[in-house]
Amino acid sequence: MAGRPRQFDRDQVLDKAIVLFWQQGFEATGIAQLSDTLGIGRQSLYGTFGDKRGLYIAAIKRYSDENISLLREQLASPGRAVEHLHAVLDGWAARAGEKGYCGCFLANSCSELGTRDPEVAVLLQRNLARMAEALQTGIERAQAEGDIDPATNAQALARALVNTAQGLSTASKVDPAFAGDTIDQVRRLLR
Repeated sequence: MAGRPRQFDRDQVLDKAIVLFWQQGFEATGIAQLSDTLGIGRQSLYGTFGDKRGLYIAAIKRYSDENISLLREQLASPGRAVEHLHAVLDGWAARAGEKGYCGCFLANSCSELGTRDPEVAVLLQRNLARMAEALQTGIERAQAEGDIDPATNAQALARALVNTAQGLSTASKVDPAFAGDTIDQVRRLLR
């Protein structure tokens, strides 16, 4: 006997879960609250995602895939690569300066579960590496265009930018001005 067909859009449910986990964290978010916020019953939640942790992992994957895809598109779009890198930095600063900023979902996840859950840690490591790879590609393109010194270690700079983004997302939760000041300094590295 086949189960009842799903009566919800999985991606929409994940988008709602991302927001809730992002605002509250994994531990502070309960199943009843998830069920209410997502608009699906507990049985549907368990049947689709297994449990709260499975939903959390699916939310991290969706968030990462979407954001890394957007980053790659932005860095590969027509125009000077260095200008796209600056736009990425400006976007980070703008988001970090927004009222009620909750940090980066990945950075929050690293802080909350990154050392306690090996599967989540591997997933987060992979996504940070994917982000660094996208930035490295943009940096190498800017080097080829003559806008960043070709002697600059593109991989090291990309990793430094990932660390900057993750650090900003944490520090800006307590001092929103921190992001703008930091990005101004980092932009000078990309000349």
